[in-house]
Amino acid sequence: MIALSLSQIAPLLEAEMFGGDASFGSVSSDTRTLTPGDLFVALQGTNFDGHDYLETARERGAVAVLVSRAISGGLPGLRVRDTKIALGRLAAFWRQHSAAPLIGVTGSNG
Repeated sequence: MIALSLSQIAPLLEAEMFGGDASFGSVSSDTRTLTPGDLFVALQGTNFDGHDYLETARERGAVAVLVSRAISGGLPGLRVRDTKIALGRLAAFWRQHSAAPLIGVTGSNG
């Protein structure tokens, strides 16, 4: 992934920045696969809430967070209305600015 900063993507995501700026090279929504230097996205689902894993993300090396509600202390980040929509916008932005080829594989059995 191309290197991005919170200040660079905040306008794109219509986000409120807090805790200062930070640069990141990749994005993760799963603390089990997060690598140091990642932006952690706190997605919410029926049976989980990524906001419950913010401390784990910090411990595993996340440099910033993307959240949908106010948090105290910890990492710098961006607050948006919906982290799932913001993640989609971030992915589209990255794709538009990437020189990597896009390859699609389709099939009818599986």
